[in-house]
Amino acid sequence: VVQTITFALSAALHLFRHREEYKFIYSRALFFAGLSALLAPSSVVHEVHDMPRSEWRTRLVGRCFDRLRGVVTISDGLRTDWGAYTTVERFVAPDGVQLEKFRPGSDVDPTAYKRSMGLPVDKTIVGYAGTIAASRGVATLVKAVSHISDDVHLCLVGGSDEDLAVLRSEFDTFPSNVTLFGYV
Repeated sequence: VVQTITFALSAALHLFRHREEYKFIYSRALFFAGLSALLAPSSVVHEVHDMPRSEWRTRLVGRCFDRLRGVVTISDGLRTDWGAYTTVERFVAPDGVQLEKFRPGSDVDPTAYKRSMGLPVDKTIVGYAGTIAASRGVATLVKAVSHISDDVHLCLVGGSDEDLAVLRSEFDTFPSNVTLFGYV
């Protein structure tokens, strides 16, 4: 929290001093976007991935968004949801992966590939790539996979050594059908 606030204040101070130099500012830091709405509203576009958990916070953020140049959401549903709280122009830029870029060619042997990664060859592989933090629900995913089926193996990609240690500490015995790759 301290890091978020000090970054936002520092960036906002810089923006205030140099606001004439910036024609366009793209933000993913909500607190900074809120401050920027006061300092240089016509320059700021904010990217949002979710809705605040409380109604009053959603309304407050929506009022701040009204002062911005625009808001980018990661789905049509989120774009629609925010429409109840702000009149700012909203754009959709989906988060995700372009699967066609990651389909293996016909010359790839899935069994050999699984072996090269140290994964079981006889299991269905489920993957998660992203932040390994309590707020992402990764521990819940690990618990669910450990109860689903012996035919499923979960691969988690991402997270610092500290993040992975915190995740491991949530289990008496870490599930054998989960592999932690950490940052790659």
